[in-house]
Order: sequence, then structure tokens, then C-alpha cells
Amino acid sequence: MLCWAPVLTTLFAQAAHAQSFIAIQKVSPVVRKHFTAVPPPTATGDRWGMDDGHTTFWSYTVKPVLGADVLSLEPVGSVWNACIQVKRATVRVGLVMDIYLGEHPTPGDIERHEGYALICQRLYKDSEAATQTAANQLFAQKISARGPTAEGAVQNALTKAVLGFESSYFMNSGNKAQRLSRAYDLVCAQATVTELTAAVNESFRIIELNPGIFNKPRSAQRPPRPFSREYPPR
Repeated sequence: MLCWAPVLTTLFAQAAHAQSFIAIQKVSPVVRKHFTAVPPPTATGDRWGMDDGHTTFWSYTVKPVLGADVLSLEPVGSVWNACIQVKRATVRVGLVMDIYLGEHPTPGDIERHEGYALICQRLYKDSEAATQTAANQLFAQKISARGPTAEGAVQNALTKAVLGFESSYFMNSGNKAQRLSRAYDLVCAQATVTELTAAVNESFRIIELNPGIFNKPRSAQRPPRPFSREYPPR
């Protein structure tokens, strides 16, 4: 198994909306190669993407901690209704990949799977932009939720905001990696491009020319084992 240790960097940016701020904590990507078969499914709590062969898995982890202004808070019958607007966000992002090559992979098998790693890492270089996009969308919204108490209503609104943030980030990272990997599979199957970097570049070109192609997201059916201490997700 090969892996790289994480490195944490923090970036601060002022969002497009006045008095809204985001701090981005970016961990260096972790790519692990396993010369084994794919293990049984295990739940991790994170969204995983996969290649068409179900042997390479990736997760663009995102852990937002949000701060919000409470715009309104009032009782409605036996519950409370809260309306908030998120103004601050500290977001930790990471990329974890597990590549299962089997016990005796050919050089061609190894190179093919390295293409998925190149795709995911290239996307991860733009993770700040994906994070900023998700934050800007969130800062522009007023989010309402109900709860049994005033505090519960505010917490439910914040939870709703977190889920919206994670979904937006996933669409610009994990889901895009899914579509790019399927374009990459198409390029490799056609065998018109044989050099690895050129095949990856062609995959990006296909998606840029056809943004809606392969647009249906898929969830991994066989995610790798839970995070180990070599990459703490929080």
C-alpha cells in the first residue's frame, strides 16, 4: 500500500456578499494503492465515487462549520420556526483515493488506474473555487427550519445549510470526477489516445464540450474501509 501524509493549509477569502467570510483548510490528497481485491462494503459517512470497474474509489471530503445570523425566530403552534442567513464558514476539504489493483496487475492496469488519480487530483487543485462557489450560493440564501425549541429550530436550519453546502461542493468535485472518469473510460476503450496524460486531457476536453454527458451521479456500492489514522477526516 502506498500513501502520502496529509498537509494542512488554510486560505482566507472574502465572499462576494458583504460581510461574509470563508476560511478554507485544505489537506493534501491521499492516494492509496492496494495490491489486493476490493474489500467488502463498509460505511464511512462520506460520499464515494468510483470508476466503471468498481476498483478505484474516491471521496472529496468536505467538513463545513457555519456561522449564521438569525433573521427571525418565533413560535408556530407547538414548534419554533427559525430563519437564518449564513455569514461565516470554516471548511476543511480533502481528497482520499483507494485503488485496488489485485495481486498481479499488469503495467497497463496500473497505468490505467493512475489516470483516475490524475483526474481526481487535477480537480482537487481547484477545490478552493468549488468551495467558494458553494459558499457564495449559501451566503445568498435565507434558510428556514422548524424545531421543538428555539435552539432546536436554529440548529435544524444550520444542519440544512450544511447539507446544502456539501451537496453543492459534491456536484463540482465528486460528481464531476465521476463524469470525467467515464469519459476517460470511453477514451481508453476507443484506443485512439494511448499516452496517459493525453488520455486524461482528452477526457477533460470531452466534458468541456459536452457538459451534460454522463451527468447522472452514481454512488459507490463497495466503498473502501473507514478512514485510518493516517488521514483523520476532522
